[in-house]
Amino acid sequence: MKKSLIAIAALAAVGAASAQSSVTLFGIVDVGVAHISNKDGARVTGLSNSGGGAGNRIGFRGVEDLGGGLKAGFWLEAGINTDSGAGASNPSTDNLTASTVSGSLQFGRRSTVSLLGNFGEARLGRDFTPAYLSETAFDPFGNNGIGAAAWYQVNLIGQSRLRASNQISYILPSLGGLYGQVSYAIGENASNVGVTKDDGRTVGARIGYANGPFDIALAGNKLTQTLVGGQSNDKTHANIAGSFDFGVAKLFALYDLQKADNAPINGETKVTGGLIGVTAPVGPGLIKAAYSVVETKVTGAGLKPESKKFAIGYDYNFSKRTRLYATLARSSNSEGSNLSVGAVGVGGLTVPAAVANKASNGYEIGLRHTF
Repeated sequence: MKKSLIAIAALAAVGAASAQSSVTLFGIVDVGVAHISNKDGARVTGLSNSGGGAGNRIGFRGVEDLGGGLKAGFWLEAGINTDSGAGASNPSTDNLTASTVSGSLQFGRRSTVSLLGNFGEARLGRDFTPAYLSETAFDPFGNNGIGAAAWYQVNLIGQSRLRASNQISYILPSLGGLYGQVSYAIGENASNVGVTKDDGRTVGARIGYANGPFDIALAGNKLTQTLVGGQSNDKTHANIAGSFDFGVAKLFALYDLQKADNAPINGETKVTGGLIGVTAPVGPGLIKAAYSVVETKVTGAGLKPESKKFAIGYDYNFSKRTRLYATLARSSNSEGSNLSVGAVGVGGLTVPAAVANKASNGYEIGLRHTF
């Protein structure tokens, strides 16, 4: 009897320990067939390895209960090119240099460790920037596939527009609908390297309010960069966005700004974008539609290239984890713009640029499975 009681106590202790700590394997496998045709220009067909419905990934995340309302967590998430099985592009370590070619599997989508409690969350590592969180949250297509917003294809910020390495973030706890975060990414340069000592530093913040069907957010980031000769090329990314869910349909609106402060050399460059969109549950799935506009302006330049994009799609849910999707998109270009509907976001395809001032059309059909 005594031995039995000891065994039962040991099993109970193991069960209690397991309840206080957990690790989860998760991911998304998404691949589609995409076709892009540029008027009076080239066309291409192939598999979209970055996912037209969501970016492909595999990861591990976990949490440990430290007691007293305090928890520790980690998150490791790697990108995958589903059409070939290769790892997605490896990330920048300094927020400035370009990513390396795909091949190896690295946790470049997210790599963080956190402390969580009633105070909110303190998170350290590579993660989304605050401005990009709003950009993807208020786009009906989530900035994926040929349906992604038009300005997503004009990236002034480079590596640290979506994610920043060496980042320290504080995320607010639930405050009656108020949400937000502040982030600081370190450039990690020595103090004796002169005017470039702050290069790669990225600061950002996001504040929003969600209550019932209503959601609105304001966000911004600033990246420090210095050009040869000491001229500033600091880059700013900011947006304001909102949505309202009527039940039968959910409406989205977003205004986005990117700015590169390189006036001493080429003139200040601004990329402005706007989006209005809608989603509506129909049958076992969701209809999605968005109209977006992007304009690029360089101080002193005559033309202001502009592209307008319309996309419509349908997600058919076989289950909570498996989805079939289809998207149609068309871009019209003016003032010298030559954006294709899939210049960015249709990974695995070498997408030719559209002919200047000519339209671009495309479709994408794919399957997404989450686990």
